Amino acid sequence: MRGLTRVIRGITLLSVTVSGVILNVVMLLLVANVVLRLLNRPILGLYEVLTACTVVLLGLSLGDSQREKQHVAIDLVTARFPPRVQTGLVALTTALSVIVFTMIAVALLRYAALQVQAATASEILRIPTWPALAALIFGIFLLVSVLAVDLIRSTQRALRPAHRTAEPDWKEAW
Repeated sequence: MRGLTRVIRGITLLSVTVSGVILNVVMLLLVANVVLRLLNRPILGLYEVLTACTVVLLGLSLGDSQREKQHVAIDLVTARFPPRVQTGLVALTTALSVIVFTMIAVALLRYAALQVQAATASEILRIPTWPALAALIFGIFLLVSVLAVDLIRSTQRALRPAHRTAEPDWKEAW
């Protein structure tokens, strides 16, 4: 399990690094376009490039944001439950998340296959749409991998004897 965790951690760190580089490129392009617009020389097709880059950078950051637990968690109701019930609910919601995101990834795979088959491209620059979709699908599968590891851990915690089920530190093993 530790080996799998290390591999997933490495891949998520690499993908979020690539995502950060893309974000910097997007910001530079936006600033350059503002300056060039003042000179009546805007970057043609920038909207298409930025759209594709945004899909890629969002997709590549999904796994690391889950691994680092950078999402919003509201526990107004569940905070009142005993720790064992909280742990069980975490396992249940994580299992449901794995199912939902797997279904999304499969649907996107089918959609990407149609995009490849139809040779769909952007209007102005004729950029193929499938590479951005492929990066998004990769990111979602990475998210599912992190969720699967989280599911294994939360299930193990839920099955521990009651006296050992203290407040879990979800980031401890990552």
